[in-house]
Amino acid sequence: MWNPRQAAGMPVEGSFRWGDEELRFTKADSFATLDWTRSHATRETTWKWASFAGLASTRAGDVSVGLNLSAEVYEDKENAFWLNGKVSVSSE
Repeated sequence: MWNPRQAAGMPVEGSFRWGDEELRFTKADSFATLDWTRSHATRETTWKWASFAGLASTRAGDVSVGLNLSAEVYEDKENAFWLNGKVSVSSE
């Protein structure tokens, strides 16, 4: 069963300030991922995790993409790919 509290490729806007520098993000070219898990992990827990979101240019136009992968925890039930906000779950 896939974790429904995940999302990737969500358009976001905002800014980030570091000292005198400010980075601005617009919904046209900035995307976020969400991976919220409520767990009771063992004292020693190990897992591998990767997540990304972005924009891909295709012949049909730009599409938002996202990926969330995990291994060695939750029986790999968090593996999913998003294309324009629609999720496709992978069990492998």
